[in-house]
Amino acid sequence: KIVIGKALAYFSLYIFNTLFILVVIFRIFNLPMRSNYFEIFIFVIPFLLSVIYMGMSIASLFKSRESSMMILLFTSIPFIFLSGFSWPLSAMPHWQQYAAEILPSTPAIKGFLALTQKGVPFSDVIVQWQHLWVLTIAYLLISSIFTKMTMKKAQQAGQ
Repeated sequence: KIVIGKALAYFSLYIFNTLFILVVIFRIFNLPMRSNYFEIFIFVIPFLLSVIYMGMSIASLFKSRESSMMILLFTSIPFIFLSGFSWPLSAMPHWQQYAAEILPSTPAIKGFLALTQKGVPFSDVIVQWQHLWVLTIAYLLISSIFTKMTMKKAQQAGQ
């Protein structure tokens, strides 16, 4: 319950950022939008949830906020390369392609670009959408387990 409650709080904040980017930023910079907003919004929901749950899972591994920020700084560039945003996944070794599949950004970038820039129908990105839902469920389970372990440790320390 705690994990889902936190996720919904984060989601309510990030959905406004997403709407701002999709509606305002795309229009200000005259970026092409070749799909309808409803399909993009439906596609973005599991991406946001998977990133939130992944962040909660990773955050539970650290005791201090400063440690997590240093790791985030160190891993952000490799994550960008692994996502296929700046370097094609097909040109990477197989082990890196497999590692990229556990990052929500990998299927999200493929699907988002296909929807907004290529104008493909939603049925063409259903594989990426399902991939994001699998990651969402996996990271929800991981963050729930870690949160339960953390609460158990805190309860034992308090006795």
